[in-house]
Amino acid sequence: MKHRRNQEKKKFGRYYLKRFGIVVLLLSLYGGYYTYFRIYKEHLHRELEPTHFSKDDIQEQLDLAEKDGMLETRLARITTNYYLDGTDGTETGAVLFKPGTEEYYFATPCLIAIVSDNNGDKSERYELTDPDMLRKINSMTPSRDIYPLIANIYPDNNSGENGHYPKFYPGEVFAEKQGLLNFALRVANGTRFAYWFDNAHRKGEWVDLAPENTAGLQKVENDKSKEQLTIIWSDSFDENKKNDGLRLKFVMPVGTLDAPHLEPVKQNFADLYTDLLNNENDEYRLMKQKYDENALTQEDLEQIGADDAAQYLKYLEANHTQRLKSLPRTILMMAFMSDCDFEKTRYAYDIYDVTYCGEQWALCCYRYEDTWETFKLYYSVSITLMLILLLPAAAVIALIWSVISYLIYSRRYDLDAYRRSLTGALAHDLKTPLAVISGNAENLRAHNHPEKADEYADCIIENVQHMDEMIAGVLGLAELEGSAAPERKETVDLTALLHTAFQRNDEQAKKRSLTIKESGKFEIKGNSEMLKQLAENLAANAVQHTAEGGTITVTAEGTSLRISNPFDGELDEKELCKPFKRGDAARGNQSGSGLGLSIVQQIAVLHKIRLHVAAREGVFTVELKKR
Repeated sequence: MKHRRNQEKKKFGRYYLKRFGIVVLLLSLYGGYYTYFRIYKEHLHRELEPTHFSKDDIQEQLDLAEKDGMLETRLARITTNYYLDGTDGTETGAVLFKPGTEEYYFATPCLIAIVSDNNGDKSERYELTDPDMLRKINSMTPSRDIYPLIANIYPDNNSGENGHYPKFYPGEVFAEKQGLLNFALRVANGTRFAYWFDNAHRKGEWVDLAPENTAGLQKVENDKSKEQLTIIWSDSFDENKKNDGLRLKFVMPVGTLDAPHLEPVKQNFADLYTDLLNNENDEYRLMKQKYDENALTQEDLEQIGADDAAQYLKYLEANHTQRLKSLPRTILMMAFMSDCDFEKTRYAYDIYDVTYCGEQWALCCYRYEDTWETFKLYYSVSITLMLILLLPAAAVIALIWSVISYLIYSRRYDLDAYRRSLTGALAHDLKTPLAVISGNAENLRAHNHPEKADEYADCIIENVQHMDEMIAGVLGLAELEGSAAPERKETVDLTALLHTAFQRNDEQAKKRSLTIKESGKFEIKGNSEMLKQLAENLAANAVQHTAEGGTITVTAEGTSLRISNPFDGELDEKELCKPFKRGDAARGNQSGSGLGLSIVQQIAVLHKIRLHVAAREGVFTVELKKR
């Protein structure tokens, strides 16, 4: 029994693992479908904003640039994006220009390092603008935190001219490893649920990017230890590090650190801008000359929809001003369209009228996005969320599916096993009487003991009858198993049927000195012939297997009927209702076909009667109870 339970557990385990894998696969396919067709496609077609800043925010940055002279850094601050923007395929930039002139300034992305003393009375800012170093540091933070993890820097106080902060050189920078934890941390940062990962360390290693020659440069360490820096959103300070020196507070990215698609725009901007500006001014001068010389024709007026020369001049001035302002946009369009796969990339730009140093300028903010790279980010995040949130659901779905499938399979398996055991038991039980018949027939044919010829013949007839009973019982059981529930219109007194059945077995009961006690009345609606068969099998079973001189007690109380009798030996309650299971373990025992209780059970099921069989402490009990 224990071995079978272990087999059943292993079988169910295989069922569960198989279905769990199928559910996870289906959820993954659905997650991929949803991410691609809903997130990626919608993201591809939604409006792309060139910047997060409003016009007031932009003007505020320019006013600050007018005070501190940090124009390029302030322009980069305008293009700074948070969380998923500015990374994974998104590049933003800005150019400040004075329309009609060749004066312009590009945003310069950089890392700003804040250094202060321990008392907080003094702070200095340093910046890193080297494109190669920025790209290297950016590639070392695949989890896309807002701040790269830098343990120390080397400030260069002798630099910082032409509107820039003094430079710094990075020291030890944390290179994170790709993996599920980093995806989870990225989800935490993006959804602001980082407290889930308190004290969770990022995986990776510290890489020293310090220059070979650091002579004359003072090393400034972070006010957090390396271990504290690698903990997600850790605010704890290392009290043991406090002294009178300077400490690195943090390093903040300003602008898009890695913008390979925008670099060519900046490199080619000067030549294109000059050419377009000259062409525009030349065209404007030619058209203005016609006006000044009163050489306008009716065709010239109709070409721009003007009624007279005054309206022509008004349109010419407005159009010239607008075209001068749109030159950077035209250059960006030319640059992007020459190297833009519209199925995988997008770009956007906008122009703002601003004031800088008391003069009118224009600011063109532009943004390039590789939507395929962004999609891969979203996909990795969605898969991570699915694994975190949907795996429990997948486990429950797989469990329910496994239980249902296992029950169906087990029922089918048990039915097949039942039929095999029934066929095997029938063949085994028929073998014994056939052997007896064969032996007696051979004695008759050989004329052995002629005086016992009648005895041999009687034995043959008796065994043939026994075989006929077994076959009839099997056919009857098969018929009952395939029968539909009978109409329950007729009320049948089952105690009366039992009384009649015991009377038919009265002669055998007297031979074995058995006493039968009956009390109560048990009525049920059903098929009288089936219930008569049930009563006869119960009576025959009780008379055949009650111990010599025992008492058979039939008690009817309310909705239950109980038949009990003493027995000798040991009985297995779970096996008694199976076909060909007799009280006597010896297969050759012919006291009954071994199908009595199996037939009783099938008739009880058809009449919705609960059958309970018990064999405890030498007392065998059959209880019938209405449902």
